[in-house]
Amino acid sequence: MKKQKIVFIQSHWLLITIIIIAVVLFLGVPTFKLLSYNIAEADHHVKNRGTISIENIQEKADLEVLEVSDVEYITNEKSGDKVTSWLEVPGTGVFTVNLAMSEFVIDDMRHYVLARVPKPEIKAENIQIDTKKVKILAYQNNHWIFDNGSVEEGEELARRQMSEAQAIIQEDVQSNERYFEIAKSSAESIIKQLIKSLNNDVSNLDVEVEFF
Repeated sequence: MKKQKIVFIQSHWLLITIIIIAVVLFLGVPTFKLLSYNIAEADHHVKNRGTISIENIQEKADLEVLEVSDVEYITNEKSGDKVTSWLEVPGTGVFTVNLAMSEFVIDDMRHYVLARVPKPEIKAENIQIDTKKVKILAYQNNHWIFDNGSVEEGEELARRQMSEAQAIIQEDVQSNERYFEIAKSSAESIIKQLIKSLNNDVSNLDVEVEFF
């Protein structure tokens, strides 16, 4: 019985060998190699193919990508105020990207995503003044001694100066080319990582970010 089994196995492999040789002779070696490659490649793609998802990315209207700081010096010496105030005002601004305006081109077959997103920007509401660190460089009350309006005028002047500082910081930071390029680089890195983190099951995912 053992001899018969051995003979059967040998005959089985001999038959497979004959079939392979016949296929090679019929198709030619290059064609056979190409056929084998295509079969393997198709199998590889099937195993690695996944549906790319961007889930709720477009719901992020303000994706924070970079925080920067700035200091402005605010004076009112040219105004008609009876209170003179010179201030050193530090503030921070946050560059954001509005992903709600973004567009995505997805290619599941090639494992590729093109994200078209708006350029980073700083909105007025993203400028914060650190009031505890504001320095009074000069302050002079030019009212008469018995003029009680000095307190109210001083408070109103302080509010105006804080608002002015906020606007100047926004303008300076937004127009700073170095900050802008860093913000773009940071946004690109964050968006790529965000998309890849949502698609861990997709191998060799290629993500490209384009700003408009």
